[in-house]
Amino acid sequence: MTELDQPEFQPIDQLPLLALHMSGGLTVAEMTLTTLKQASTNERRLTDADVARLSREWALSRDELVEFYVEQGRRWQALELSEVERGDVEEFVALVAKVLQVSDEILATLEGLKGETVEAILARGGEHLGLDRLLGEQP
Repeated sequence: MTELDQPEFQPIDQLPLLALHMSGGLTVAEMTLTTLKQASTNERRLTDADVARLSREWALSRDELVEFYVEQGRRWQALELSEVERGDVEEFVALVAKVLQVSDEILATLEGLKGETVEAILARGGEHLGLDRLLGEQP
């Protein structure tokens, strides 16, 4: 890893900015998860390419969370802080953990969607599609 690849950790006065960024990240992650959970319905099927692209993007995002934000929280926790700052850091650490949890749920949901893509359904063939319909499964 070169010096350019190293994350630039922030001083404690940047906590409000990074907390705001994480809060926005949580909103995006929760919206994405909700959308993906709808992706197994008839109206919202994804393609293999969609699932592969989203999996790559969310895996990279998760890696960034661990590499930078989790470590940033640890570094702030190691500082001598006021009681208020310590509470703010703990809230930040909990927020990062929540984003990490939702990111893991997104990746697991995407893994489950691999068998439900447009291509996967078409590969089953007509007789399976009819059987699925008769059994109440919505291909």
